[in-house]
Amino acid sequence: TYRDHAEEFVASDIPSRRLRKGKTSGTTGSALPLWYTPETLAEEYATVWRLRRASGVALNDPHLTFGGRIVAPLSQRRPPFWRTNYWGHQVLFSLYHMTRENLPAYVDAIHALPARYVQGYPSSLHLVGRAMLEAGRPLPRGRLAAIFTSSESLLAFQRDVIERAFGAPVRDRYGTSELAVSMTACRENRLHVDMEFCVVEVEPEEETDEWVRGPLLATGLGNDATPFLRYRIGDVGTRSKRPCPCGRPGDVFLDVDGRIEDYVV
Repeated sequence: TYRDHAEEFVASDIPSRRLRKGKTSGTTGSALPLWYTPETLAEEYATVWRLRRASGVALNDPHLTFGGRIVAPLSQRRPPFWRTNYWGHQVLFSLYHMTRENLPAYVDAIHALPARYVQGYPSSLHLVGRAMLEAGRPLPRGRLAAIFTSSESLLAFQRDVIERAFGAPVRDRYGTSELAVSMTACRENRLHVDMEFCVVEVEPEEETDEWVRGPLLATGLGNDATPFLRYRIGDVGTRSKRPCPCGRPGDVFLDVDGRIEDYVV
């Protein structure tokens, strides 16, 4: 319904000059067009930085990013396969050059570059983390404050490799391009709904006294340009019926099953 009538969902009381246009990734089908305001993006970044600050990270701390941007020409054959964003104190690594031949250069760079934290896709961090362990070159524990993952489902074996390789805890986050939902992990590795930003319901398919599991319905409270109400987002989650041991109040999820990436070698 939304795909066929997307522009009809845009709020009529927001001037067009204030609208920003985006789209979903299209991983599970055709990309959906989206509209949002700068304030919506600021609200989402506020949830991100609440997570980071709780992990001991400050705004201007140097960090490494393993995301989907093309930061080096695809034709490049020799390192460096990364670029520096000096304003943001950030080094961005190319995911498209992470071959077995090139990974030793990535490991050298991770050890040489100053960083307080690392962020990126679980699949990419797992790949470079495995290369670090195979080379016998994990980072010393405590050098990094945390590893922040997002954009894909974080699998248990990926968490194990990433934490051993980088010597820091993984803090996962669940968000969407639609800016309709945000969940951030605590020290118990549970996902807390950022309830100022969204409401997340579960359509029950399985249920016990401890938890309820099923498709997620997201209602975004931050996006006033294209608001989604009880939006079936396509992911499945398990919501706990008990308070989280970490002490943070509000709704908490034990897991969310979203995108899972495969490799073709």
